[in-house]
Amino acid sequence: MIVYVDYIRSVQSNNFVEWDVKTITAGDYSIEFDISASFYQKFLDGKGNVNNPKIDNEVEFEWDENKTHAENFRIWIQNQIELRMSKLPDLGYEEEKQEHIDVAVTSLAYDNSKLIGLLRERGTHIINDKWDKMREVDAKINEMKKTDLDTWCTPVSVFITFQLEEGLQRALNFKEVIEGVDKDEYAYLNEWFNGEEEIEIQPASEPSDIIWENRHFTPTERLKKAICVGITIFLMLLASFVVIFMSQKWSYDFMDVYPIVSCADYDIYPDSVLWELAGNEYGLNHYLSE
Repeated sequence: MIVYVDYIRSVQSNNFVEWDVKTITAGDYSIEFDISASFYQKFLDGKGNVNNPKIDNEVEFEWDENKTHAENFRIWIQNQIELRMSKLPDLGYEEEKQEHIDVAVTSLAYDNSKLIGLLRERGTHIINDKWDKMREVDAKINEMKKTDLDTWCTPVSVFITFQLEEGLQRALNFKEVIEGVDKDEYAYLNEWFNGEEEIEIQPASEPSDIIWENRHFTPTERLKKAICVGITIFLMLLASFVVIFMSQKWSYDFMDVYPIVSCADYDIYPDSVLWELAGNEYGLNHYLSE
């Protein structure tokens, strides 16, 4: 069973690669990484100063009081990524050496799963003309605004789309470079706020593949759910195996009730005796039926 599941996963992986080669989307040039609450708070406290002399002196950012904190953070993190990726060695994915890595789009994701759930519930009530229920949901949303508004406005993940393949590959190989043979030269690129914070870059999923209201689940919670699903599937397969095995066993038992015999074993009796035995059996069955 494990071999079969691994085979199916390998086939699906190959199919995805074939599809990905034939289709080019924004997701093919995008990365994502999570932002901890402490990371964001330190950004707010320092207004963009990461206390890294090699970075702070070069980054082009000024805090704008006319913008929201999240918008200031979006601009700042984009500038930071552009600068840090530009300092990595060129990987040769473009015909000409890229001295500066440009980001096309930077988007932020927020921990607003509860709000999305309530808005979905509200929409369901509107569709079903349940206006009283809709007002109850509105009241819940208004009440949550008083306590959870700051949480809803705090970024928890960053999605960055690069203009060129070179930028994407530098980001995806970021950890290998800063921990490789030249780590003494590049390690500072992943030092944020006196080296107290780091980011872990990973390829971004296609936007259509993301269930946004489920992004609040932690990796540990996802692992627990995956284990539960795996155990459930195993038990279902085990149950189906038992049912099939028992059905097959009963089928063989029924076949043994009337086993196949050779007529040659009864050739020792003359025909007259066989006819007499057959007649007696018929008469007995007729008597019992009455």
